[in-house]
Amino acid sequence: MITKILAIDLGKAASVMRFHCTDGRPDHTFTVPTTAQALHDQIAASGPDLVIIEACAIAWWVHDLIAAMDIKVIVTANNGPGWRWKNVRNKSDRSDAAKIIKMYLSQQLEEVHVPAHNVRQWRGLILHRQDLVHDLNMFRNRIIGLLTMQNIVLTGSRWTRAWMEQLRALATDAYQSDDEQLWRLRLVQDLESVEVAQRHIDRIEEQLSAMAAKHEAVALLQREPGVGPRLAETVVAVIDDPLRFKSGRQVACYAGLTPRHWSSGQTERSGGISKQGNKILRTLLVEVSWLGLRHNPWLAEIHRRIKRDTAGRGKIAIVAAARRLLIKLWAIWRDFERERRGTHALAAA
Repeated sequence: MITKILAIDLGKAASVMRFHCTDGRPDHTFTVPTTAQALHDQIAASGPDLVIIEACAIAWWVHDLIAAMDIKVIVTANNGPGWRWKNVRNKSDRSDAAKIIKMYLSQQLEEVHVPAHNVRQWRGLILHRQDLVHDLNMFRNRIIGLLTMQNIVLTGSRWTRAWMEQLRALATDAYQSDDEQLWRLRLVQDLESVEVAQRHIDRIEEQLSAMAAKHEAVALLQREPGVGPRLAETVVAVIDDPLRFKSGRQVACYAGLTPRHWSSGQTERSGGISKQGNKILRTLLVEVSWLGLRHNPWLAEIHRRIKRDTAGRGKIAIVAAARRLLIKLWAIWRDFERERRGTHALAAA
């Protein structure tokens, strides 16, 4: 039975701890530096049965630190309705720590799944690739805008090898341009940024492919028409363990693909999707669903049925198709994992 609870409001430089005993003793609040040694020493001195921390950038190594001390630790989400501070006059790190205790005792805390360290590193690499793709598109759009302002039209399809050669020709001797050609300075620098970003993406994708080869589930999910390595690895890295979900609805909710619901009395309304969970996973699912309209007859049929030949329902239908695709991929992986673990259990017996 848990009798000693330690809530930690983590900060970059200093963290606030609040120690609570369920036997009625008064709570204690104290501040410690946010270093591994200081946190370890204070937690060890407090001797809690449970430590609760909020999900944030530094929560993961703090979680690993506490888990290594053989103390139960919970990482909680801080974006739920219980965390709204709109009508609160006094908000501070101390009040945050106290609120963590109150929400735990009232069973309002939403626990966050914490994957293994190597899975978190994998997720970080996937996120880094997405950031690089964002940068690449930004530089490309700047080049297109620059060409448009200068009324320059290049032949061929954009970003092909021949099209890029035309860009490089425009950028030749850019630093010797006269006052009427200064736009070429901007072109040469954006072109260099495009090439550097593309090289970084290629190297990251090589590493991601090497990591994906270690997971059978990534190859398994790619058997679905239209599903490539980037979506498959993101599904596996984000879900982590398919058996922790009981239904497809839970998986869709975890990815933020279920609609918001509001009801009062006889009134019931469904709004847009919640958009909670991993944004990259939602984005890739929608992109693949658009492509799946041409390559995956199953997805195309779902989209056609939900769209109902109504132009305004196109985006609604594609989000619904993305949700169905995620549930299908999860179900395939879940069944595979059940069989694999069952086989291992029989072998061990």
